Amino acid sequence: MTNVPAPWITGGVWSPNVCARHGRPPQSRTTARFISKAPGWAFPLILLGAIVYLIVVSIVRKTVIAANWPYCELCRSVRRQRLFAGFGLLVGGLLLFFVGAGVAADSAQSAAGPLAVVVGLVAFVIGIVVALRSGPGVIAGGVVSADGAWVQFARSDPAFDAEVMAAIARAHELQAAAYQQFGQPPR
Repeated sequence: MTNVPAPWITGGVWSPNVCARHGRPPQSRTTARFISKAPGWAFPLILLGAIVYLIVVSIVRKTVIAANWPYCELCRSVRRQRLFAGFGLLVGGLLLFFVGAGVAADSAQSAAGPLAVVVGLVAFVIGIVVALRSGPGVIAGGVVSADGAWVQFARSDPAFDAEVMAAIARAHELQAAAYQQFGQPPR
């Protein structure tokens, strides 16, 4: 796992020259929002209702916004695929829901109507999840640590990892040089 200090990303101090996911040169740069995972203690709140859970999670989550995050053509392709699949499932789910509701209203004897309604609802929910998973931060694979100090990349490319390690080594060199020049311990 590769960790990047969150202030480097939000402050524009450091921006990688390769995409985090594939290690390729960027074809574009965009704003990416990295968020923390929901804390484990929040999951039982689902029993109180999805709205309660979503409110609590949105309050406690940490967010890091990168204004100039690189994306290669493969990342852009993954984003397009997820958006297409997500919106396709959304539209298909809605159509199936309304067709199933119409069939159920016309024929109380047939199980096809209620089954189509349920399948339509499931497809709709899956479509929402897939569409939400198409964001730039999710595609890059970054997750903010629980304390908000780091953005963690669990499945990053070795080229990205090398850039991060070089930047950290350079920061340590600058810190040591400042210590020698001014005689103060690094903070």
